[in-house]
Amino acid sequence: MKDDNTKRALLLGAYGQSNLGDDLLLYNYLRLLRSKGYGSVVVNVSRADLVPDIICQEFPDLKTFVTYDTSMIRLLRLVRSSDIVVYGGGTVYKEMYGTTGRNPYSLVLRILVFNAIVRILGKRIYHLHIGIGMLKSRIGRQITKFCISPAHYTLFRDSESYSFARRILRLPGRKLDVSTDVLFVDPTWAQAWRRKALPIPPRQYKSVIGINVLHDVPDGIDQRSYIAVIRSFIEQQTTQGHCIVMLPLQHDFNENNDYRFMRDHFADISGCFMVESIELDVVADYLEQLDILIAMRFHSLLLATAIKAPYVAISYDPKCTRFLAENQYEHAIPLETLTLDALTTAYARVVNDRAGVVVQLEGMARKNFDQGREWLDSFELV
Repeated sequence: MKDDNTKRALLLGAYGQSNLGDDLLLYNYLRLLRSKGYGSVVVNVSRADLVPDIICQEFPDLKTFVTYDTSMIRLLRLVRSSDIVVYGGGTVYKEMYGTTGRNPYSLVLRILVFNAIVRILGKRIYHLHIGIGMLKSRIGRQITKFCISPAHYTLFRDSESYSFARRILRLPGRKLDVSTDVLFVDPTWAQAWRRKALPIPPRQYKSVIGINVLHDVPDGIDQRSYIAVIRSFIEQQTTQGHCIVMLPLQHDFNENNDYRFMRDHFADISGCFMVESIELDVVADYLEQLDILIAMRFHSLLLATAIKAPYVAISYDPKCTRFLAENQYEHAIPLETLTLDALTTAYARVVNDRAGVVVQLEGMARKNFDQGREWLDSFELV
């Protein structure tokens, strides 16, 4: 029998893309795998230089391979030398938005081929805390079913993904489970690791409002109208003496990133300030310095919940809608119905009941952290 320290895992996800949410996933899965006795982990990354320093420091023996530049021969060798293959978080199964510039089935087809190879080589596949996104076509649903079927165990992060797998994809329940996002498995993010002041002038403002919006909105959304609403809201608030801080959770990976999008469309407004990038160990402190957050990216909602930072959610994707619904958080606007009046009204509602919102977030955080810990304590990774 192998010594526990020699257990090897191949961890797969959307890592090394300068996306704070995915960096959080990577950090938590490395901690999770280590706690389950996996002393050697190999991770796919889009760019090795974008793996955060704090992860490299805590996991100095971490090995990576570049997702799209690794030959099939090397990939097969990595699979053969691993005990298990783990998909760590994210909306793994979805049809790609047209704004990504990719074929809608490019992701699921790639996974389909890879999972077939993994099973042929006799390795176990684990999906942990994954979601099912938009699968509009019968083809997309069938491919997804064939992708998930070979897995030894699939854990969904929300009840709707689990229900979709059972009812629509007709996958057997004995191999499926449901919990919460991996962010809530480890309470690290509930407090600031390091203090760092937001990049705003040292003067008095009525309040500090954080805004997190993203560039890759779903097909069918009028991006010009969406941008105009956010600009109008920023101008409205800065004119009234409030400070706006733009908080991109994605930057630097390619030309189409949240930082560039925010800089190009909003940074020219007086009283609006940009954070160029956010390190893992200061994100909690940044959020704690805000009075209110306008949150859009999925993990901005989860982080704000964990840290009990009051927020208005702009829900652009089913994963956001599901999280908000399962936690009965009503301070949200579907992106397709976003208007200046709707955003202003939702913002005022949170401002006027900030103490009550904090109490609700405390309950949401407690529920999700309890659920995450309960799953971790009962889960065995063979």
